[in-house]
Amino acid sequence: MSLVYLTRDILQAIIVFIAILIVLDIFGINLTSIFISLGIAGIALGFASKDIISNFMSGILLLADKNVKVGDVIEINGYKGIIKKISFRNTNIENTDLEIITIPNQTLSNNPYTKFNRAERKKIAVPVTIPPEIDVKVFEDRILTFVNSMEVVGNEPKAFLQSVEIGDYGTKVIVKCFLKKFKDKKLHEITVLNKSRKIIEELSNND
Repeated sequence: MSLVYLTRDILQAIIVFIAILIVLDIFGINLTSIFISLGIAGIALGFASKDIISNFMSGILLLADKNVKVGDVIEINGYKGIIKKISFRNTNIENTDLEIITIPNQTLSNNPYTKFNRAERKKIAVPVTIPPEIDVKVFEDRILTFVNSMEVVGNEPKAFLQSVEIGDYGTKVIVKCFLKKFKDKKLHEITVLNKSRKIIEELSNND
């Protein structure tokens, strides 16, 4: 798909250029003098369009190296998402809020980035703070039982509870699981969050 987008952009540019030449020829405009003028202007334009050319060449290199492609999950300069499109100058990624972030190809080529495995695009991670009076293991058993019972959650990789920090207000953990499909990811995160709060409330009342 990336090669299709890039090829399409190149063909569009060529077609527009040819069309302009044909129109000029129809009106009897001297193309030789225009090309001479364009040659002079092209030098100045070359400096102005340095970033455009750099982004274009970076796009070609990205496709040639095949290090990243549409559907991959990457994180660069604090932005994380699924690559939706690699085009003439930019690469578009979609984050978990379904926002499209445009990254210049030059940035992607010249900066380090993290490429996640295929399961990452279906992962949901819900941060939860467990109060000090609640047994973390009891919470873990209950929330993972609930998560594993959700029809949208896959069996591999398995759901798990990641401990992040123990503070004055309790233990900070992250409930992580992997969906069968990417669809409605935010909705399922909210479902897990609400269930976590309910379990904490129930355990607090029992104490």
